[in-house]
Amino acid sequence: MLNIGIAAIAAYIGAGGLGLLIRTGITQTDTRQILAGAIAVSVLALVSDRLFALLQRRLTSPGLAPA
Repeated sequence: MLNIGIAAIAAYIGAGGLGLLIRTGITQTDTRQILAGAIAVSVLALVSDRLFALLQRRLTSPGLAPA
């Protein structure tokens, strides 16, 4: 999840991506663009967190799983 947040910040060094919406919104003082970028990054982070948690549960041996 940290990598997703850093990728959004990478727009400030010219890497593009979802952070570009946030950066453009800040420079143009357009709240809609800022919110669109922030919501997209947040949803992406939450979905990937849930998917990795599911993957971890599926791959963890039953003997090692928490009770």
